[in-house]
Amino acid sequence: MSEADNILKKAGLYMDDLHRLRLLAPDAWETTTALSEQSKEFASILESFLASSGNLIKTFEEVAALVEAERLRAMSLKSQLAAVARGGGDADSKRGQIQVLIRQKEVELERLRTELEAAAKVEAEQREFIQRFNAS
Repeated sequence: MSEADNILKKAGLYMDDLHRLRLLAPDAWETTTALSEQSKEFASILESFLASSGNLIKTFEEVAALVEAERLRAMSLKSQLAAVARGGGDADSKRGQIQVLIRQKEVELERLRTELEAAAKVEAEQREFIQRFNAS
């Protein structure tokens, strides 16, 4: 280390490899720069996670609304079926039509349940990712 470097060091100044005057020691500067880069990466990952979580929540809300609508339709169809069963005339024809509609709605409900389970699995994976990320 030269005498000029010693004088600068005593004054709390440092010269880097490109001969720029610095207030921080080179090792502190490198640490600060690395920490800044890690913070930017973390912020980017966090933004990505927040966007994914927002999309997942939106999907859950949409699926919940669909399931609720289907539940109400199924209750309505059940009520109609009960009314037809109490009625008479061509009740067998109406009953058959309503049973077909009920079956269609049951199939659609099962599809929506499957979608909900898949979305729940994605949510669980994302929560696990967050836990691992927070742990490191």
